[in-house]
This record gives sequence, structure tokens and C-alpha cells, in this order.
Amino acid sequence: MPDYRYVPGENPLFMNEKMSKIEKDVVVRCIVMGTKWIEAEREFQALVSLEGDYLGPVSDEASLH
Repeated sequence: MPDYRYVPGENPLFMNEKMSKIEKDVVVRCIVMGTKWIEAEREFQALVSLEGDYLGPVSDEASLH
């Protein structure tokens, strides 16, 4: 996420110069680059990217349309 910088604190988040935020409970549109099944933990892990058109945090207004 080259455009975003980490902001530590009580509620840490990532923010870019346009004040777009990625924090807990924010919906993020991303592209899945790869997946891996971890049998011992019975879960998937995913490698994702935010680089590309229309990727990143989804605003509340956009998710309503």
C-alpha cells in the first residue's frame, strides 16, 4: 500500500494524502492475488492488493448504490 501510511494509536489505521482511511470494520475492495489453506487452523489466508482502479476503502455512499 504505497499510498497509505500507518498511524499508530488506540485505534490504529492506515491513511493516505487524500485522507482516505483503512481501519477496523472498514469495507475494502481489493484484488486477490493468491490463497492458502491452513489445515491446522482450518482457515484460509489471502494475499491481496489495493493497487488498481476502483480498489481501496469503500465509502458508505458507494456501498448503498
